Amino acid sequence: MAYDSVSLALPTFAFHAWTGMRLPKPESKVPLTDSLWQRIRSTYSQREALPKCFGAGKRIVRVPYDSLRAQFKDREKGWDQFQAVFPTAPGFLIAGRPFFMGEAHSEALVYIAVATHWLSGSGIVMYLRKVDGEWVVIGRYSIWVS
Repeated sequence: MAYDSVSLALPTFAFHAWTGMRLPKPESKVPLTDSLWQRIRSTYSQREALPKCFGAGKRIVRVPYDSLRAQFKDREKGWDQFQAVFPTAPGFLIAGRPFFMGEAHSEALVYIAVATHWLSGSGIVMYLRKVDGEWVVIGRYSIWVS
């Protein structure tokens, strides 16, 4: 799997179709509102490299976002070019930096996007809470799908 370092990217360069975000339903347990989403997007509008410890000890290839986009420049051959460069990778993942909430920074929202082919991808927001010193997933919310 090839991982990228980015804040909030919707990799439309690798898809033919996608559906957009609606506000989460209460059962998702994700406290995401329009105003909070806009705040997250403005806070993390610039891409940053993921820390080197991300994926340490795993079979992870860190690929710059611009490199991924370049592989998909020719939309008809994009996934073929990706597979030629990364023959064992089923697709790629884009991870956003955590958006910490509360004074103690004990809650966070994290954006994750996964793409495996033209009509196979999704983006979610995970809601995490620090419990007894460890981060626990409280809820997930799908914001787009292809």
